[in-house]
Amino acid sequence: MVYEVNPAVAALEFFAQVQAEPGSAYFLAGTVSDPPPAAFPFLANWWFSGSKGRVKMATAISSFSAGGADVALYTSRESWLGRLLGANRTTFPVLSVRGVFAHAVMTVTLER
Repeated sequence: MVYEVNPAVAALEFFAQVQAEPGSAYFLAGTVSDPPPAAFPFLANWWFSGSKGRVKMATAISSFSAGGADVALYTSRESWLGRLLGANRTTFPVLSVRGVFAHAVMTVTLER
């Protein structure tokens, strides 16, 4: 995964790219704003199922803040995502793709 935020004239330029599996690449591009001072607790849970069981990664953030975003998603029209969207580009309402926090704790567990 590639994730970049670069200074620009009027806003911060944002770019994120994912190559999940052959033929399914997509990326997000647009502008983001700096987040305000941290304000609320946040819990992010991620799962992965593999041959040895299911892994859960739970990240607890005590003070999290996120700025606004104006981004679009781009993919090949022929990819599974492009066929689902019926296009190779779409915009969608998103609160933020860029968060700020000073400290977080990740707990990783394996369920067999």
